[in-house]
Amino acid sequence: MLERDVRKLVLPSSTRGLATEMKLTERARSIIKWSSQEIAFYRVVLKHPRTPHTSRFLLGAAITYAVSPIDLIPDFIPVIGHLDDVIVLPVLIWLALRLIPKDVIAECRNRQKENASGQQCVQANAEDGAF
Repeated sequence: MLERDVRKLVLPSSTRGLATEMKLTERARSIIKWSSQEIAFYRVVLKHPRTPHTSRFLLGAAITYAVSPIDLIPDFIPVIGHLDDVIVLPVLIWLALRLIPKDVIAECRNRQKENASGQQCVQANAEDGAF
């Protein structure tokens, strides 16, 4: 409460709107980063030799459903049209992950994190002109 009052005193009203916009863009960036990391994780899971075929099928179905223009309920129907995407995709992914052994998931998470850190190093070197 005190922090909010201090911000009102320190930041003029026009600047407070800018700070809110920056928070929204930072939040959007973090959501995009998280979703791209999850997609990379699902790729690693699909390639792992110990991933059960049922899980591969369910993850493939989730990916296909996400990019397919055909839905169970058409998107032009207000609210319900998009609600099926919000329900079907997480359920398919949840089911697929439940069927995968925990050690495979842990191994895939570690491999995905290693790949992500390696890509960040390559991007940083490219920006510095090391290549």
